[in-house]
Amino acid sequence: MFLVTSAAMACAAPGGELEAGMVTAGEAGAADELNARSDIALELGLPGTLVLLDTLVNRVAPVPAGRPGALAYLPRQLDDATSLDVVVYLHGHRNCVENIVRPRGAARACTSGGPPREAYDLLRQFDAARKNALFLAPEMVFDAASSRSGMLGLPGGLRAFLSESLGRLAGPLAGRGLESLGRVLVVSHSGGYHTAALMAAHGGLPIAEIHLLDSLYGDFAEYDAWIDANRAGLAAQPRSRRFTCIYTDLGGTMANSLAMHHRVRPWFPAGGGVVLNDETLGDEGLGDGAALVFKHSGLAHDDVPRSYFRKLLEQSSLVDLP
Repeated sequence: MFLVTSAAMACAAPGGELEAGMVTAGEAGAADELNARSDIALELGLPGTLVLLDTLVNRVAPVPAGRPGALAYLPRQLDDATSLDVVVYLHGHRNCVENIVRPRGAARACTSGGPPREAYDLLRQFDAARKNALFLAPEMVFDAASSRSGMLGLPGGLRAFLSESLGRLAGPLAGRGLESLGRVLVVSHSGGYHTAALMAAHGGLPIAEIHLLDSLYGDFAEYDAWIDANRAGLAAQPRSRRFTCIYTDLGGTMANSLAMHHRVRPWFPAGGGVVLNDETLGDEGLGDGAALVFKHSGLAHDDVPRSYFRKLLEQSSLVDLP
C-alpha cells in the first residue's frame, strides 16, 4: 500500500489534478496508522507531494507496524515528460525516514517514548535546490545503531528497490518504471555508507553521483572501484560522474577520507581540475567544478547534511525544475 499527503497534492484525480491526504490502496486501519504520522508536508508547508511506501519487499530490515518502508517526495513542478532522475538518501544510525526530513526544531522520536532524533530539514533543502528529480529515502535499520544493508545491499538491490518503489507511485508518475529512469544519485550520511558502497559495487544500475556526508567509515575497496570504473565520466566536461566526500574533525572519517584522496589522486592528470582536497574549513562551494571533491568541514557530524545537502544538489548534474 501507499499513502500520499501534501499541502498541495496527493493522488491522481480527474484531469491530472491531485487531491491532498488521500489513501490510494491498503487497509484503512494500516492507512490510519500511517496517516497519523504523515503530516510532514502539511506541517512544513511544502508544495510538493509526500509519499509513504509501506510493506516493501526490497528493504533493509522489517519496520514496526504502521511505519513506512521508504519516503518519497515529488516537487510540485516536476516535469514528468522527461526521464526521471532520482536522489536516493541513506540515513545513519538511530533514526527513521519520517524524522530525518524534518527541520531540526521539529525533530521527533522514532520509537514511541524514546528521545527525539536528529533531523536535517532534507525536504525543504530539496525544494530549495529546485531540481527536476524524485527524492527517495529507504528506511534503514529502524532507530538502531546498525549499518546493515539487507536486500538493498544484494546484487541488483538498488535496481529492485527502485523498480518496486516507482511501481507504487500514483499521479503524474503512475506507470513509470526503470525504462524511464534517468540519473541516480546516492547520498549517504554517517552509517549509511555500507549500503551506499554495495549499491555502487553491484546495485544493478549505473550511479551518476555518490555523495558521502561524513560517512566514509569503511568499504574502501568498493568506493575505489567505483571511481576507477568511472574515470572517463569524472574527467569529462561536462562532468557525467561526481564523487564528494565531506569529512569532519570529530566524525571519525578524516583519516579515511585523506587516505582515499591520496590513493585516487594519481589516477588523474595533475592540474586537470578533476580531484580536489579542500582543507580550508570554509563552507562556500564544493570544488569549483572538480568531480572528485574531498572537503574538510568544521561543522559537527550532524550539521553536515543540514549544511551540504542543498549545496550538493545545486552543483549536481541534475536538471533544474521548469
